[in-house]
Amino acid sequence: MMTSFTKVQSLLLLLGLFVFLVEAAPTKPAAGKKQCKRRAGLPPPRPPKKGAVAAPAKGPTSKTSVTSQPKKISKRGNHPSAKGKITLFHGTESDFGDLNFQYASTGGDFHFGKRAFYLTDTLKHAAQYACVSYCLVEQGIADATVIEYTWDGSNNIHEFTGLSDPKWAGYQAWVKADGNPANSEYSGYHSMDMVTGPMRSQIDIDNKMAADFWQYTLLSETAAKAKLHRVKVHQVPCKDVAPGSL
Repeated sequence: MMTSFTKVQSLLLLLGLFVFLVEAAPTKPAAGKKQCKRRAGLPPPRPPKKGAVAAPAKGPTSKTSVTSQPKKISKRGNHPSAKGKITLFHGTESDFGDLNFQYASTGGDFHFGKRAFYLTDTLKHAAQYACVSYCLVEQGIADATVIEYTWDGSNNIHEFTGLSDPKWAGYQAWVKADGNPANSEYSGYHSMDMVTGPMRSQIDIDNKMAADFWQYTLLSETAAKAKLHRVKVHQVPCKDVAPGSL
């Protein structure tokens, strides 16, 4: 028969093994709670300069409740042409000051091989994009930073008409394949100042982004410096722009 001491030793060994297995087992998210997936290709936060004091944001900054915004700002049935002067918005995790293409996106629906700056035509959608794509709530950040711009317009733009545009899916596939095989028509779009169209890839569906989200992809840094003008910065609560139709 085992002595009492031996039995205690055996029980302690079994308990230790159980604790080890529990700690080593992969953790699973709580039932019904989906883990946030940060969108690929987003620019990294700007590294702070040693010894430098952060400069204040240029232009006014305001706490903006999109629930009180006029309907024409929060949602509308069509999207303005970027060939004329319009207001555009860029959603992000923090204010980066003046636009510098060094910190622009490296991956997206309408570009490859160079950086691009993505905007949309509604304040509400820009805030939703920031909250969802940057996983702000999961980082403990309550508000999206939305920078408002005016765009002077340009004729050097390709505008897709919507999801049913016969060229839309083909162009996205071409971009995803880094331009292979070569396509002179699509590469012509790619060299313009801007490409505009819907944003509805699988990740957008998975992240429950608004179905009528419209993107304005600025591909030319020269055009950005000449035609895009910063107006103000909005701080929008993520609780006001929960994933889904807005």
